[in-house]
Amino acid sequence: MPIRSLKILATLASSLVLALWLMQHNIEQYWQQTYYRQSPLAALQNNALWRSGDALKQELGRLLGAGGHHAASIPVPVATAAAKTVAPAPQPAPADDTPWQHRHPIAANTYLPAGQDWTHNTIQRVPRFNSDDNPASDSTALTLDPDIPPEDTTGDTAEPAPAGKTPIRLGEGDRVLLIGDSMMQSLAPHIQRELLARHHIKSINRGKPSSGLRFPDYYNWPENLATLLDENPDVRLIVVMLGANDPQNTPNPAAPAENLHFGTPEWEAYYRGEIRKILQTAAARGAQTLWIGPPLMKAPKYSKKITYLDQLIAEEVENAQQHYQNTNRLFAKADGSYTAFLPDERGKPVAVRKGDGIHFTGPGEKILTQRILEHINP
Repeated sequence: MPIRSLKILATLASSLVLALWLMQHNIEQYWQQTYYRQSPLAALQNNALWRSGDALKQELGRLLGAGGHHAASIPVPVATAAAKTVAPAPQPAPADDTPWQHRHPIAANTYLPAGQDWTHNTIQRVPRFNSDDNPASDSTALTLDPDIPPEDTTGDTAEPAPAGKTPIRLGEGDRVLLIGDSMMQSLAPHIQRELLARHHIKSINRGKPSSGLRFPDYYNWPENLATLLDENPDVRLIVVMLGANDPQNTPNPAAPAENLHFGTPEWEAYYRGEIRKILQTAAARGAQTLWIGPPLMKAPKYSKKITYLDQLIAEEVENAQQHYQNTNRLFAKADGSYTAFLPDERGKPVAVRKGDGIHFTGPGEKILTQRILEHINP
């Protein structure tokens, strides 16, 4: 074979290895989403050099503001690490007339205080602000609704705890445990910095990418939470962000060869039970819970499913008299629909969601962090 051909083959092979090294997380996402088992690359996860490729990609994404860890267009990210067992083959998603869509109508004013609506977001975009993906330049005019007094939505304070709910009061000797999926893993450092700066409270970040409550064979959050709290008895608050990976069928615990179909009464009963396990595990060890609901998503069908989950989570958290932070109201247009951009204090559009339509940008995470901190030592 000519030397030139060998050089071309070597270049192609090197490029392929480099792409696999950097895109390992996205490849694992796709493989788990499609085949419900670990990819062949998962065997390399024990190698620190191999894992450094994903870390490098995350850092480059942060520096470039390009979405980093989850820039893939997969609607629901799935696992990066090896699953313990192989899950059953995924079943077809339920049709549009499945019960959950009717039993839980999605209203724009869900969880808003009485008498309020989505017009809390008083800064309206003019027609030149064409789309969420293509915002106009910084010179784009923004106008205030003349019928509504100006209000800074990013500074909207958390609602006071209802009667019967114990406020979250922490001292310097208490610790906070942050658990959840990749959204929490990225959000947690912001919360940790603010907790330390404002209240001198140390915290633990235990975000697990691609985890959720619907597939315990990959990562069993109730069991792992119990272990984490037993190992850290000074934790007095857990902050949870789970749900983004959960609008799918789930293996039936009573018949592992079968699936519970998303949105059916059986699926909902199972999912509510998993939420309660988290709340009860924390309460049994003297810790309060602050649950951050999953936000609206860019893909309409995905967003509708997420809003359904958001309602289930909120109901269970409220029934347990724990604390809940709805994100739909915080990251939405005036009509309650998804937006990737919010105006800053000068009225200029700032990206608060990444290009995948799922995760938050740094500015978005800072907005959410401010709201979360308002629940603590009010």
